[in-house]
Order: sequence, then C-alpha cells, then structure tokens
Amino acid sequence: MYAVKALIEKNLDRYPDFAYLYLNIDKAIRNHGEHNDVVIDCSKSLIEAVCKNILVTLSAAEDHVSADKYKLKRVFEKAIDEISNHQEELDTLVVS
Repeated sequence: MYAVKALIEKNLDRYPDFAYLYLNIDKAIRNHGEHNDVVIDCSKSLIEAVCKNILVTLSAAEDHVSADKYKLKRVFEKAIDEISNHQEELDTLVVS
C-alpha cells in the first residue's frame, strides 16, 4: 500500500482524481495485521476505482454513471480490454 500511495503522490498532478484513494489506502494501512478483512475490502475498492477510472478515460462509450454499475470482475475485464485497445497510445505514457 505504501508503494501505491507513493505512486499516486508522484503522479497526482497528472491524475488528480486519484487523491480520494488516500482514504482507502490509509484505512488499509491502519488495519493491516489486525483486521485483514478491512484490508481486503479496501484493496478491492482501490482496484475497482482504478479500473473504473481507466474505463471512463479510455472508452468513449462509458462515463462514471455507467462504470459504477459494474461489479469488480466485469469492470476489471472491461478495463483490460480498453487498455489492449489503446496499447500503442499507452506505451508512450508509461507511468514510472
């Protein structure tokens, strides 16, 4: 989680929509080792949020309202499809 938080902080100027994820990350860090069910739920929420953002950003057919209707498995699959469809374009924007 620390690495994810550092990556978000490093790229916050490019992706300001990810700032709200700090709440989930901090909650997961606080609960690590004591309440692992909370950590798992926070991690799931983090993955969902990133996938929905990818989907909304890359797909002309999706917006936040439509993306919010998908469960984790489906939004993950759709995000992977969109990444595949934009692979050449994304190769030039690799986040380090």
